[in-house]
Amino acid sequence: MVQNQALQDKEVLTDMLMTEKFVSSSYDTAVLESATPQVRQAFQHIQKDEQSHAEQIFQAMQQRGWYQVQS
Repeated sequence: MVQNQALQDKEVLTDMLMTEKFVSSSYDTAVLESATPQVRQAFQHIQKDEQSHAEQIFQAMQQRGWYQVQS
């Protein structure tokens, strides 16, 4: 039972990280295509928040050994 829960948690975190990457990428496009500095700044602020969320998810996965990076 515990092993199944761990697999489920890993899948949820993986999905969350993939979603954050997609959302951040979408905001990147919005930043580049903004018509005014005010809109650009708003998108940049939101994108920074999304990147922070992704970092937190990444760290949680890495701490559990679920996301390995090459040195």
